[in-house]
Amino acid sequence: MAKQKYAQGQFRLPRGRYVRGSFTKKNTTDHKKQPLPENKYHYWIAIAIEKTAPGITEVLNGILTHVWQSYSTVAGNQAVMAQLQQGFAAPSFSWKITDGDADPSWQNRDGCKGCWIFECRSYFETLNTFDGLNRQLDASCFQPGDYVDAFITVEINGETDPRVAGCYVNPLVIRWLETGPRITIGADAAALFGDTVGAGYVPPQAGLMPPPAPGNYAPPPAAPVPTETTEQWNRRHTSQHAPG
Repeated sequence: MAKQKYAQGQFRLPRGRYVRGSFTKKNTTDHKKQPLPENKYHYWIAIAIEKTAPGITEVLNGILTHVWQSYSTVAGNQAVMAQLQQGFAAPSFSWKITDGDADPSWQNRDGCKGCWIFECRSYFETLNTFDGLNRQLDASCFQPGDYVDAFITVEINGETDPRVAGCYVNPLVIRWLETGPRITIGADAAALFGDTVGAGYVPPQAGLMPPPAPGNYAPPPAAPVPTETTEQWNRRHTSQHAPG
């Protein structure tokens, strides 16, 4: 039986920062690192929006209202509705929207302090991405730490078990606004090594050999040019034209 579809709410996220995930590489495993079927491969993007950003309170209230109204139509919803009374602090409802100061998995991550974290997932082949002039922009241009805004859709999953009930947050459009302070995803060399050593890497210019050290270079001797005396020339030509 096909899974029931519920109404989608559409919301415009205020300016935030792209802090986790990838715009170009799909997730092929779940949160437990177990392989996903190919039709479940997806992009996962986390956007951090400051709690003081203009409009963020209205967005959050709009999402709460939409999810509450959607679940109010689901039969056997009592346990889930009890969860929803706690709003985004509900202990097991899967909001995909997290208080970056309250969740231990986010509070110490770069760019997440003092923010609401929106975890967006897309199963489309490519993400719908634009620049600040609303021109189509290649997804590879988005780098962790960049400032973005977005339109998202929110839809409940309809589950009545409060342990798995939740909503989907999908990116409709993500727009690049400007370069932000870079965020390292994965191991941070500065945090691990601390002090720097030596000089930074400078790539060689393609096709050029490094110059020799001063005072240590001598050009190779020129190859001798074969010469021939007049007598040798006459003897060779006489032999070539002598009758057989």
